[in-house]
Amino acid sequence: MVTRGRFGLFTLDNRKSDTRNLTYEFDMHGTDGSQLHFYGYKVVDNGATFSVSDMWRETSTLFVTITRVDDQSIAGRGVLRLKKRDFLTQLRSVDVHGEGNALEKIGLAASFISYFAKNLSRAFFAPFAPFTPESPGAGVRPTPSQSFVVKAADGVVSRINVYEPIGTPLRHVYNALLVPGASVDDRIFTLDTIPTNAVEYLTRAGYRCFTLVIRTGLTPNANDPHNWTMYDARLDVAAALAEVYSRVNEKVYVVAHCVGAGALASGILDGTIDAQQQIRGMSISNLFMHPLVGTINRGKTHVPLPEIYRLATGTDWFDCSPQPGFMQRLLDHALRIYPVGAREEICSSPVCHRTHLAYGRLWNHRNLNVATHNAMGSLFGGAKVKTLEHLSQMGKHEALLTSDLTPILASHPVGSALEDAPQDPALERLRGIPTFLFSGSDNQAFRAESTDRSYQMLRAQLDPNDYERVVFVGRGHLDCWMSPTAADDGDVFATVLAHADAICRRGARGTGAEGGSAGQRIMQCAAAA
Repeated sequence: MVTRGRFGLFTLDNRKSDTRNLTYEFDMHGTDGSQLHFYGYKVVDNGATFSVSDMWRETSTLFVTITRVDDQSIAGRGVLRLKKRDFLTQLRSVDVHGEGNALEKIGLAASFISYFAKNLSRAFFAPFAPFTPESPGAGVRPTPSQSFVVKAADGVVSRINVYEPIGTPLRHVYNALLVPGASVDDRIFTLDTIPTNAVEYLTRAGYRCFTLVIRTGLTPNANDPHNWTMYDARLDVAAALAEVYSRVNEKVYVVAHCVGAGALASGILDGTIDAQQQIRGMSISNLFMHPLVGTINRGKTHVPLPEIYRLATGTDWFDCSPQPGFMQRLLDHALRIYPVGAREEICSSPVCHRTHLAYGRLWNHRNLNVATHNAMGSLFGGAKVKTLEHLSQMGKHEALLTSDLTPILASHPVGSALEDAPQDPALERLRGIPTFLFSGSDNQAFRAESTDRSYQMLRAQLDPNDYERVVFVGRGHLDCWMSPTAADDGDVFATVLAHADAICRRGARGTGAEGGSAGQRIMQCAAAA
């Protein structure tokens, strides 16, 4: 027998963007006299876009948990599914109680039905839903103990933040340099919208973290008239490594993501970065020596989209946030139907749309909570058209290129196959540096084969025991770092830390499948929802 309860109608689900729940919660007495609590919810999201059958499935499927009131233990879990004839019975039972005449009651019923239909239509017609307003993160980010600037060989100045280990380390403090990618800054590592971010995770483990923002990141340098490319950014990484090495007087463990990792690879391979002297080991996220772009990005390499954007808007700066002007607003509305893959990836954030256009879909939405998704406007800057053109050319030729589009690896000329490439003396600059490469299986910016090709090339020419690779199943690109579950056991942060510990603390060459030998692994990751 039900004693009391609450009904939540299309309440926002903070675990995933553009998701609403219908919740049912009440106390009841069991047949044996025990007191039980019933909690059930239905999930209505963009997976039902333009599908009547999927919309019915979502609104008629109730996920139920029953707990015992006295000790909060689980009495049972299950799924209740509403049949169509039961739904018709429910409709006939709808009535309006309380004071008021018949006309007022009809108005109230119509208001309820209108509200219900409006929320269903938002999911059904998801590409045309109102844009979600941006909101900054409301949490507390780690506070750097100090900041300093470094000057690259060409005079460009970048800032480095330093985060000391949390607590009193009981062992030697090792140093890690974290390098983010394009259009973002170090907040992908210090995010305040998730329970534990990467810097917190590493500093709690006793590491001192230095974070760098390269010139193509979220920095005033990115909009410089010089039109910097990823190749130019290698100078920032070189300057940062040299400065950190001089301050700590020992080799540094490097964690580099995407364009930051590509800049790192470019600098090592052309000799700008003295990896043998300065780098103890590396974790490489989603891109290293082989920019193999996703399917949609591959198609874009054959269309001069950056040049079209320049001509249409009259600017050579692409901002990831909505901008004033007719052509900019037209772009935002056109991107509503930009292909993003599964219907679950449709969202109402114009920032999300713009970043997908520039770089490809950067995450699986199920791996981002609402707070992170809504804060994207403050987390992303923009890019010069030249920067995007350079990335497009690298994707087209599947090779690291200098700013004048010359292949950096002589053994990997434009269009060559890996199996046909001779050994390259530039790779010798990576010898003896234990490297962990990883990708998200669903990465649409640089597909997972990007790190696999680099992994295979390194193992073919250098010591194979120095290299390890993991594919995180269910992850995309930036959700490797910005997901609430990235800090879970066995997920991205833990795997990076295991490799760093194996290199820094025990002197081992890699963590490997069982913690002892290097190799490739596939790891299933938990989604935020």
